Amino acid sequence: MFLFYEDRLTYKREETLFGELVPDLFGADSWSSENQRHQIIYIYLYGNLVLKPCTMSDINAVQIPVFNRSDPGLWFVMCESTLALATPKAITESVTKYNYIVSHLPPDNASLIRDVLMKPDATDPYSQIKKELINRSGESSQQEIRKLLSGEELGNRKPSELLRNMKRRAESLNVADNLMLELFLQRLPSSVQTILAAVSELTLDKATEIADRIIEVSPSPIETFAVSKKNEQSLETKLFLEIEKLNKRIDRLSFSRGRSLYRRKRNQQRIAATYSLPKETRRLFIRDRITNISFLVDTGSDVSLIPANVYQKRNSSQQTLLAANSSNINVYGQKTLSLNFNLRRDFIWTFLIADVSTPILGADFLHYFELVPDLRNKCLRDTKTKLQSVGHLKYANLHSVQISISRDTVFHKLLKEFPSITKLPNPNQPVKHNTVHHIVTKGPPVVAKPRRLAPDRLKIAKSEFQNMMHLGHLRPSKSNYASPLHMVSKKGTLNWRPVGDYRALNPQTLKDKYPIPCITDFTAELHESKIFGRIDLIKAYHQIPIHPEDIHKTAICTPFGLFESTRMQFGLCNASATFQRFIDEVTRGLPGVYAFVDDILIASKNHEDHYQHLKTLFSRLDEYGLCINVSKCIFGTSTIDFLGFNLSENGIKPLPDKVKCILDFPKPDTLTQLRRFLGMFNFYRCFIPKAAHILAPIVQFLEGHTNKKKSYSSVRKSFEQLKWNENAEQAFLAAKNAIAEATLLRHPIPGAQLSLWVDASDVAIGGTLSQLSQGKWEPIAFFSMKLNKKFARAQKDDSDIQKFLHNDASSLQLELKPCQTSNCNLLCDTSTGVPRPFVPTSFRKLIFDHLHNLAHPGIAASTKLICAIYVWPGMKYQIKQWVRCCESCQRSKIQRHTKKPLGTFSLPDARFTHIHIDIVGPLPPSEGQIYLLTIIDRFSRWPEAIPIPDM
Repeated sequence: MFLFYEDRLTYKREETLFGELVPDLFGADSWSSENQRHQIIYIYLYGNLVLKPCTMSDINAVQIPVFNRSDPGLWFVMCESTLALATPKAITESVTKYNYIVSHLPPDNASLIRDVLMKPDATDPYSQIKKELINRSGESSQQEIRKLLSGEELGNRKPSELLRNMKRRAESLNVADNLMLELFLQRLPSSVQTILAAVSELTLDKATEIADRIIEVSPSPIETFAVSKKNEQSLETKLFLEIEKLNKRIDRLSFSRGRSLYRRKRNQQRIAATYSLPKETRRLFIRDRITNISFLVDTGSDVSLIPANVYQKRNSSQQTLLAANSSNINVYGQKTLSLNFNLRRDFIWTFLIADVSTPILGADFLHYFELVPDLRNKCLRDTKTKLQSVGHLKYANLHSVQISISRDTVFHKLLKEFPSITKLPNPNQPVKHNTVHHIVTKGPPVVAKPRRLAPDRLKIAKSEFQNMMHLGHLRPSKSNYASPLHMVSKKGTLNWRPVGDYRALNPQTLKDKYPIPCITDFTAELHESKIFGRIDLIKAYHQIPIHPEDIHKTAICTPFGLFESTRMQFGLCNASATFQRFIDEVTRGLPGVYAFVDDILIASKNHEDHYQHLKTLFSRLDEYGLCINVSKCIFGTSTIDFLGFNLSENGIKPLPDKVKCILDFPKPDTLTQLRRFLGMFNFYRCFIPKAAHILAPIVQFLEGHTNKKKSYSSVRKSFEQLKWNENAEQAFLAAKNAIAEATLLRHPIPGAQLSLWVDASDVAIGGTLSQLSQGKWEPIAFFSMKLNKKFARAQKDDSDIQKFLHNDASSLQLELKPCQTSNCNLLCDTSTGVPRPFVPTSFRKLIFDHLHNLAHPGIAASTKLICAIYVWPGMKYQIKQWVRCCESCQRSKIQRHTKKPLGTFSLPDARFTHIHIDIVGPLPPSEGQIYLLTIIDRFSRWPEAIPIPDM
């Protein structure tokens, strides 16, 4: 029979009916055992129909309520109350509560937290399952909004019950009362809406009270149902069909819930971008619908920030900002977020990860997206879509963040006059220069397969690519080029930067020979400079566009598609040359300014000139839309570190910390370690006199080894142990002592008397360039080079020389003579009275190129020049052929006019396979046409004449 209750419908059947239904619903074993007799209870509670099995042994146990899928948080509250009322003792153990929850979970919901059930937390499993079940089975904000807007029918409920349900769905949405009132009125019957329309100053509570009274006094028909034996089966069928429909609706729901990036609140003390005000002020906060984060809307902050977590704070600071109380705020990186403020468009923006306590929407974000805060109406207005996002006012003692210009010098005050160059560059600003990056290639397109990425790096790559596509720096591609994606770890952080691996494209790219300056190009003009400054640019690479015809060559293949870049990327072989060309365009004509890629040096004679130089440079940077990193800039100092050197008015010298790294370098055990030491030492080679002579015993370890395109054998040899001797160890110590006592090199004085002192030994040659200043000789630069013995070794292995040594009929008189530039003996021809070295086969073309390229003389002059110094068999014929094949000579000289003989045409075998075309004219003008384009088919002799106005 049927039992009716006020809130729920309980349906019981007799045991014979259970014997038919239970095996189909729960399995045969659930009904076969006598002590597991089940009852089938259909519970209709809060609009949800749930099928629940229960055993007779559970009557005296704790009765856990049926799982409420639409509101899991409420279900856990009911469960905790039930467990607290358990007899004879309240259940408080986490493991026991966990077992009760798991045993009463429906299978579909248990599958959502399968990973938690398989490996529960050993200390507190109940809190873990509660947290994960609420997150995964609860409805997301988007679903709550859809249900709130799509509406719920009033049905047999009171209007107050409907309103309570609507308010529950709108708990996390911050819906205004006027909007909630409008949504509530739409759900009421039309007759009730008509009555409420006549009520003045209608509020939500007042409308609910009146609607309840109207529904109570309104007559409603009472429907009754007669249940008989005939319709029992049909009613049962209807119930099962209703269950099936509800299950399908549940399966279509998305149980993903947007999680806050900052759910865990940390109580650690932070250097906030704030300071205590005399009185707390109410500030406007706007909530993001995706992450559920509330952002402070602050028009006084120059930049937009998000708080850094503990792991990000372990990294070194990349930039320093300034709080209103003049305290520094460290910046640890950047993160791109997509925000949704319910304004019918997404807001993708790159935030700085800083040591702040609250996310901030700064003036850069508001200005870019054309948003205006309205404190009176507690909303954020979108001037583009004419919509508004409702926020909330909250008491806070937060204050604005500014770009760090903390020092109060005259130069920093000047910098404040150019606020646009101290902010982060606007990625969407128009290009304000004429420099473009060309990629001229040879050979077929390069193709590679996409590389698999770890899940965390794949997520970062997708986010970065989405941001770059939003900025217009990247777009989907249909190119026949495909370079793989490579993830590079950002220096000093745990973040990753996606770049293209262009190692296959670079060898096919024709190299741009635009010169990159070195430190000596700057120091040659620093005489009498006493005040120095340094400027570091930010993200200037992405401000250089790629030539439209070469964009397809930058295509990067990823696991999620093929993309090509419209802006210059890292990893391209000519990127540094292009950027140097661009920065030279920016600084061209500026006095006292020297640029090396993105580092700019300012050298002035006094503070007044330095001020003018900076003002002119700031104006030029503002004109080109470039921005600087203020925290890394230095102004008005007498000594400065630049490109690994220390500059002052006295001269240039190595940096002490770099020298310390060389002094602390251990004795190398392998060729690889030796190359590392020599690379560090040679960076400061110009400061050490006789450097080649000092390093000669060590460099001998490298003889016979090359470092180009390493094969397996060469790599194996690179890790072989070095056999040190006493001379090599003494040379290693002498090199360290020499770098520790490196000489200060003076800046060249224009017009000063110069002196070149040279010296040579059995293993090396060297020289010192000095200038006379105030009666003293001051060094400007040192030079040293180890003598090469490759020529002598090549003579011993050359087959031509061996033939002449055993041929008495030759006119050459070969004798060993000491070489003037090397500690070795060379085999020379002495038949002319002047020793001429016999050139091995491998050196002949090299010698010709060196001597012929001096002035590109003709055959006779080149032969006379080379024969006077060197000798080898058949040299005159070879020199003649090489001169004739010289490309430069062919372009500038005409040696012979060659005429091609008349040829013949093959007979055509079909119409229009071979035609003759010619232009006849000029002819007398006729309707503006003075020429005829004539076409004749050779096979059919068919003529055509087409008048044309010009050739």
